[in-house]
Amino acid sequence: MHESRTGDWFNVHVDFAKHPTTFLSNEIVLLTYLNRDWRDEYGGSLELWDRESRSCVKTITPSFGRTVILKHSKASLHGHTKPICAPDGRPRRSVAAYYYGQHDKVVVSDEAELASIFLTPRKTMLSQVKGFVRAISPPIFVQGFKRMRRMMNLNKDWNSSANPL
Repeated sequence: MHESRTGDWFNVHVDFAKHPTTFLSNEIVLLTYLNRDWRDEYGGSLELWDRESRSCVKTITPSFGRTVILKHSKASLHGHTKPICAPDGRPRRSVAAYYYGQHDKVVVSDEAELASIFLTPRKTMLSQVKGFVRAISPPIFVQGFKRMRRMMNLNKDWNSSANPL
């Protein structure tokens, strides 16, 4: 299960290539969304990106019951880069199921095949300034600011990440 809350986003990435225990190949992922009455303006739409990770070529609203099947490859770049901003603070939820190849165990040639590969987000001047301010601010101020934004529902593009359940 995956859950993203208000302000969260999930950077563009390629899922892991091998199961960490069996080392079988990750062939297909099946995502089913659990979000009733979800609207595009809430953010969190699944983004499918081109091979060069230059642009999003398709967005899919995470509506209740919608299921997406993705064939795994080094080119299956996806994520949800727009922060969640549902008016009532509800999270974006999905269930992921993976299909692994039925062939013999594969020898892992690279540890990176056992983990999802995240692309480095393109830094804007604003995101660089925010990162600097966060780096020099005491953690209690950063957490207090995030809490205040949630309470006031000011969920613009503060840098955050998805919370797996």
